[in-house]
Amino acid sequence: MTLRSAKELLGYKVTALEEKAGYIDDIYFDDKIWVIRHFVIDLDDLSPGRKIVIPPEMLGQPDWETEQVPAKLTFDQILQTPAYHPAVDNTHFRSLADMIGYKIQASDGEGGHLTDFVLDARFWTVRYLVVKPRTFWPDKQVSLIPQWVKAIDQPASQVWVTLSHSTIESCPEYFSSFYTKQPYAIKFYQYEDKQPHLKITPAQPVSNAVYL
Repeated sequence: MTLRSAKELLGYKVTALEEKAGYIDDIYFDDKIWVIRHFVIDLDDLSPGRKIVIPPEMLGQPDWETEQVPAKLTFDQILQTPAYHPAVDNTHFRSLADMIGYKIQASDGEGGHLTDFVLDARFWTVRYLVVKPRTFWPDKQVSLIPQWVKAIDQPASQVWVTLSHSTIESCPEYFSSFYTKQPYAIKFYQYEDKQPHLKITPAQPVSNAVYL
């Protein structure tokens, strides 16, 4: 299966010629189209204290059992790769690691907080946002699709969605093993088909936010 937790992928070893070259320190995506733009790789022992940026096309498919991702680069090419600098020049580039923990703002108030993302490693896209809703069930988490995100307010660490608080609570429940043991996408879209109003629920205006 290619659907995996973003938090799980953080820390995976990156290998070159089957030897460790570093590990995944962060993942940046474009919030306009929810596609992974680059991986931040900490070179660790290869070049202590140095981080570089590698686009997804320069990485192979992850090995989920060994927790490794092969790079399509030699050690020399990795060492010559430009150093990492935060993507401050593009307001639509987002750090997955930074966004985990953001508050979710529903159309009628607080809706919970963001706990993870589900990535499709086949195409390196963001498929779902994992949210812990504001509910008395302590362990409940649900899945939201990116199309329901209205705005991201980075200074306030908030994600605004077009759903009400009660609708968020009723979204398909998330389990870490769901997308590896059954066709989770089918289950999700069966739910969405029964909730046509989700696509037209208006969101409240947000100041100091980047609208999508």
